[in-house]
Amino acid sequence: MKMKKMFMLVLIVAGSLTAFAQNRGGDQSKELTPDERIDKIMTRMTSELNLNADQQSQIREMITKREVKRSEEGLTPDDKKAMKEDIDAILTDEQRAKRDEMMRDRKRQHHKPMPDKGNSHDSKE
Repeated sequence: MKMKKMFMLVLIVAGSLTAFAQNRGGDQSKELTPDERIDKIMTRMTSELNLNADQQSQIREMITKREVKRSEEGLTPDDKKAMKEDIDAILTDEQRAKRDEMMRDRKRQHHKPMPDKGNSHDSKE
């Protein structure tokens, strides 16, 4: 009887840990709506690039068109390149340099190697 209770307890704990691990992402795993994505992009660009009202308006219009296209048919590399060129025409030299730096930092963050969890298979014995 004790063995049966212990087995049930182990199953419950294992199930709870699995459910917890799957839900750990919380709000981060939530998919943003196109409007939320546009607002997030505009907030970050306005803050970090110090966009003026005219630049905000022009860039918001471009990003909105891009999001419509993304949801309807997807974006090609040419679409992304054209968008960058259109935004470059609106930004000052200083803002372009800052944006390029932000993009490089973002790429570095996305391509950062995962931290070693202590189970290295590369150890030389």
